[in-house]
Amino acid sequence: MGRKRLLVCDGHNIVYRSFFAIKNLSRADGFPINAIFGFIRQIDALKVRLGPTHIAIVFDAGIPERRMKLLESYKAQRPHMPEDLRSQIEPIEEYLKHARIPVLTVAGEEADDVMGTIAHLAERDMDDGVMLVSSDKDLLQLVTERTLICPPSGNADLIGRQEVLDKTGVNPEQIVDWLAMVGDSADNIPGVRGVGPKTASKLLKQYGSLDSLYMSLEELKPAGLREKMEAGRGIVERNRELMRLDTDLDLDLDLDRLAVCDPDPDALLGFFEEYELKAMAKRLREPELF
Repeated sequence: MGRKRLLVCDGHNIVYRSFFAIKNLSRADGFPINAIFGFIRQIDALKVRLGPTHIAIVFDAGIPERRMKLLESYKAQRPHMPEDLRSQIEPIEEYLKHARIPVLTVAGEEADDVMGTIAHLAERDMDDGVMLVSSDKDLLQLVTERTLICPPSGNADLIGRQEVLDKTGVNPEQIVDWLAMVGDSADNIPGVRGVGPKTASKLLKQYGSLDSLYMSLEELKPAGLREKMEAGRGIVERNRELMRLDTDLDLDLDLDRLAVCDPDPDALLGFFEEYELKAMAKRLREPELF
């Protein structure tokens, strides 16, 4: 039996990137199709590049109450989805149905936690690895020898353990502590005032973890840094809870359901024609022999 490789994509991450990367693309009647076009092209490119035997697209389905209790302003700065993008979400879901690509959502949960749970469940069965497609920094905590991150842009290199260390100065097991100090402006999570990525990496290299650092806080020099870490203790404790992904959600997941399968060609062709994706329709009608 052949080797198994699972591709798990952060759906909204790819949708947003596609929408903002491609401008002024619409049907003859003015209906925008830039996100639709970019999303399909990106998923096709990932499948060709990574050759998965199994695949899933994960969408956000709310913000967990546990995070909102920790920080009411969590993700509060994010603007509402543009209407031109919102109108394309349903067609993208329709495309995934016709392409027979499984979609996973969990009510009240963010995509990152669902992706982490899938990776946790699938690592043992996917002997050729699990590839997580997203640009979110918090997913770096999920990297293992068999779970890698694939940035959604272009042909960027896969991110494994060494790449996490090269990019951040810490190992995947230390990412939560590193982010707890640094914060994440994308999610409206402030870090420790005056402690940036390089300082956070240096501290974790020296102490190994925040727990060890605070056990030895009286020894930390210089005094100014010690004072910053003491003042920020409550912040990092809160941030660790915010940023630690839940990899134990109740998904009741049958991995066999994620096996790559052929699309519904008639439905897919009708979809491409409806949204005037002419090149995609032509390739489906006249597949290349070589």
